[in-house]
Amino acid sequence: MSNQETSNRKNQRIGLLATIVFHGGLLLFFFFLTAYRSPNPPAPEYGIEVNFGLDTQGDGEIQPEEPVGNDQPTEEQVKTEPQREPE
Repeated sequence: MSNQETSNRKNQRIGLLATIVFHGGLLLFFFFLTAYRSPNPPAPEYGIEVNFGLDTQGDGEIQPEEPVGNDQPTEEQVKTEPQREPE
């Protein structure tokens, strides 16, 4: 084997390794580029609401089921069904 053949094989290995690393990095770049896009429609947010009682409407030991502080009647309270007379 001549010196040129050895040098040629060495250059081929370096070229193959550089190609694999370059294309692997490019593949990872494209993967992360597409993987971190925000979904459309956005995912729902989960969690709970906590009543800390930091204002006058939030004081007390009892957790209200409906929002407090709305002085106007809701649509459900306004729309009352007429009571039926027993037959």
